Amino acid sequence: MYVEDVDWCARAREQGRVLWYESSAKVWHHVSATSGGGLTPLKAYFRLRSGALFLVRHAKPWERARSWGSYLAWTGWLALRSVTSGNLRSARALALGFADFTRILLGAPPPPRTPESFAPPEGRP
Repeated sequence: MYVEDVDWCARAREQGRVLWYESSAKVWHHVSATSGGGLTPLKAYFRLRSGALFLVRHAKPWERARSWGSYLAWTGWLALRSVTSGNLRSARALALGFADFTRILLGAPPPPRTPESFAPPEGRP
């Protein structure tokens, strides 16, 4: 979830395939229609988790270390925005996501979290 296209391209390149793109192609994105739009807890968590899985699969150790700092800054900025806008569920998901991101980069297996575990509580949007 969130980096599957980049992962597919990296795996193809690792197999020696040549990738092409069509520069005149246009895509219309419906702003996170599947994950609820905006910064939802689901998106907050899985963007971090997917980034860590990609780095473990394709990045060199020094690239992982450098990426950790970038992800820390990005996560902090998003968490600050979430807290100041009252989106505490997303802020908590970001903290959990960054903790799991760090664990995965250090060699731990991904925790068994599912998209359903980030669904809003009953009766709340």
